[in-house]
Amino acid sequence: MSVYLRFLIGGTIATCALVFSFNWLIDPYGIWHDVKIAHMNVLKPEVATHQRLHEAGLFERSTFSTLILGTSRADVGLDPQHGGLAQPAFNFAMSSQPLSETLNVMRLAHARSPLKQVVFATDFFTYNAMLRSPADAIAEDFNVATPWEPALATAILYSSIKTVVRQMTYDPNAAGDIWTSRGFRSWSDLSIRNIDGDRKAAMLSEYGDINGTYLPLPDRKFSFSEKGADFVAIYLAILRFAHENHIDLRILVSPSHARQWHLVSSIGLWDRWEAWKHMLVKQNEDIATELKRAAFPVWDFSGFNSITAEPFPSLCDKQTRMRWYWESSHYKRETGNLVLDRIFGRNSLALPVDFGVTMNSANIDAHLRATRHSHLSWVAQHPQDVAEIARARAAGSDLAAELIALCH
Repeated sequence: MSVYLRFLIGGTIATCALVFSFNWLIDPYGIWHDVKIAHMNVLKPEVATHQRLHEAGLFERSTFSTLILGTSRADVGLDPQHGGLAQPAFNFAMSSQPLSETLNVMRLAHARSPLKQVVFATDFFTYNAMLRSPADAIAEDFNVATPWEPALATAILYSSIKTVVRQMTYDPNAAGDIWTSRGFRSWSDLSIRNIDGDRKAAMLSEYGDINGTYLPLPDRKFSFSEKGADFVAIYLAILRFAHENHIDLRILVSPSHARQWHLVSSIGLWDRWEAWKHMLVKQNEDIATELKRAAFPVWDFSGFNSITAEPFPSLCDKQTRMRWYWESSHYKRETGNLVLDRIFGRNSLALPVDFGVTMNSANIDAHLRATRHSHLSWVAQHPQDVAEIARARAAGSDLAAELIALCH
């Protein structure tokens, strides 16, 4: 072997070893260890854009008997340390979690350590076949336990370098994303204040929900069945897996703000929203009958009630904070605690009697009629909210600029 070839091979091996060691030590996504080195990797700004890798890594390093699953609404709202949950619990809800990912995570977690309990906070928009895959989607097996291949990736090297460089400038509170060791994502009041308060945050969120979630560009369609999607089959698979493995499954519709449900109506999706709730109930009861088991409880916290109808501060009010909501889509831990109190039958002085309804075949039609009636009442009493949602629906890409001009 020539000296040149030996030098090339040796140099390649040395470079790979250096890259591997640097990436593993910095661990920019927090997936391999908890080693903290001052001015190098204590802060991890790259986690926010690589949530799935981060949470998979957290999960791999511990053992849990309960999972919280769902979208970012559950991610920031349902505390895995709540007393109603079978402990230890882990919040594996993630931004725009597809239904297929929910099923995969359940299966993989149960194979690793048998699950006792799952809280599944399901959201209407995840049943849209037109919804794009999450930007940080990773392989179905969520396997990050073996670092060899990812630790040599160029993308992680770039993230490692950015992590070191940003140690002196990154403020996780201002960014609004801090994860606990149990996968719970904590937002901060500062992050909302930085965008001029709760009402402006709601309008920006609603614009994104319309154009990226319910009617995503470029198609601007909502469909349960396009692109070969079969969400009913996946939902049934989740139910069947829980039954067959004796998992205590609690299903709930997230308690987003009343503005969110008026938004659903304003873009012409109310009938499909109701059809979706009918499906949740019917398939849950059908498979329970097939397997000769009791149906799982299906709780509805959406709609218009004492919690979801909380009034927003005025536009551009940076100081006043809402008690129950970050904006109209995402609810706070205080709201999530009420949700968990309700579904686990825990007494709470703050728990209103109208917050949370179990849906079944006997009451679903009456429940949906009551929601329609309360929607009409809410619309009549909240003309400003209605006008702002209409503005978000009609806005072009310059809505953010318009709101900045209004608040400065």
